[in-house]
Amino acid sequence: MILVSRSAAQRLPGGRPGLNAKLPYQAIFDLFEILALMFTLMECSCQSSCFVPYDRHGGGPFGVQASAALQERMRMKARAGSTILATPTTPGAARADDSASDQRLGECVRLLRQRMEFSIQELGRRTGLSTGMISQLERGLATPSIRTLRLLSLALQVPISFFFEERPAERGPAPHYVVRRAQRRLLRLTPSGVLKESLAPDAPGRMEMYELTLSPGGSSGADFVKHQGEKAGYVLAGTLRLWLDHEAHLLEEGDTFRFPSTVPHMFDNPTASPTRIVWITVPTAP
Repeated sequence: MILVSRSAAQRLPGGRPGLNAKLPYQAIFDLFEILALMFTLMECSCQSSCFVPYDRHGGGPFGVQASAALQERMRMKARAGSTILATPTTPGAARADDSASDQRLGECVRLLRQRMEFSIQELGRRTGLSTGMISQLERGLATPSIRTLRLLSLALQVPISFFFEERPAERGPAPHYVVRRAQRRLLRLTPSGVLKESLAPDAPGRMEMYELTLSPGGSSGADFVKHQGEKAGYVLAGTLRLWLDHEAHLLEEGDTFRFPSTVPHMFDNPTASPTRIVWITVPTAP
């Protein structure tokens, strides 16, 4: 449908859209006015019907209008090349993958809890998490943050890598001392904007080593965590804001860190570009 302003219609023969031969400049002006109205309608239609649901639980704006999301995506591409982690290209498939990952992770937590003969209430007491949160996690209805996983791993006496996806069998047997890039096990925490890749072999050992990719706004969780042990890391790319005892340290590519895990800590990516980190955790020997 084409809309014509009332003033333009009055200037046209019979009140209908057309070109007035006696006023060529006015006719051209009217034509541009009509085209501007058409493009305005098209933009409004897109903004009212197109949404980008890239984050379900607060890690990013669910339901951002397409125009704003696409503009931000263009800015992020300009800064970070072609890698955009926060917005899946196929939202439906991404949500299905996240749901399957949440179901697998929840089942893993439930089996570990039962193996330890803990009730949900007892696990909540040991972790400081609510029984409702634990119940949702076990049913695959919520995705934990890194902080939540660390609390669960300490209470259930397993490394965080225990919660990672199984390595595909078709990639062949894993060496005892070496991890090939194609053989890394993954942990996707999409709502938190975090992808963790295990860099350590599956063989028994105290040290945990991961590569973390933080999407813009990605974080370890909403609160500080502390426990026994030691942590260290190296910023491969981007910017990391590391909070140690409520003090923020902004780390850039090439920067490193090490601190006792007893220091309250958390981290996030405050920029519009992805951040990659090598993260090492050494728990205290039992």
